[in-house]
Amino acid sequence: MSASSIVADTTEGYHILTIRDYSRTKGVPTGERIGSVPFTVGGHRWRIYYFPNGIRPEVADYVFFSLELDEDAPAAVKAQVKFCFAGEEEEEAEQAGSLALASVEGMEVEVFKALLDFAYTGRLPQPSKEDAEVTCQRLLVAADRYGIVQLKLLCEEWMCKYIDVGTAATILALAEQNHCEGLKKACFDFLATQETEGGHGHLLEE
Repeated sequence: MSASSIVADTTEGYHILTIRDYSRTKGVPTGERIGSVPFTVGGHRWRIYYFPNGIRPEVADYVFFSLELDEDAPAAVKAQVKFCFAGEEEEEAEQAGSLALASVEGMEVEVFKALLDFAYTGRLPQPSKEDAEVTCQRLLVAADRYGIVQLKLLCEEWMCKYIDVGTAATILALAEQNHCEGLKKACFDFLATQETEGGHGHLLEE
């Protein structure tokens, strides 16, 4: 009997990128980027690119960062990257960094992936029918947490489809907790209709 193993050759490294005068970079047009100086990790040359006003008009309220190979390589080069942000005392830096983090404490991986997908494509996820309501709730909470206004409004509109006698009170509580005025109004309108019809007006008291 014999045994063997294959161990992938990996290298770790880091690069510190400082953005000075952040507010001035906001004058860069949407879709245009600012590149770092080249740096070497793992025997390859890389650059970090910074998009101060998003990559497309639909996501112009967000900043983006990308890592790109800055050389011609004979074979594909794979990299895992994590962007971390310093200077938490600066409010602008916190806002700029909120969407570019590669991991977020307390957030499920699928929700984080959906946030990134929306940021890059402007599209909502397409979960199964069974998971749609839960997915929408989690996305709405994340959108409120990180101030992603467009996504939050879309999630509110999405959640309105699930308001019924069995869910109205729960969705109203969700709307209250996450400052969703449109969704809250839709719940109150539904409950008022039920009260007028003599069906389930007691839910208003909950």
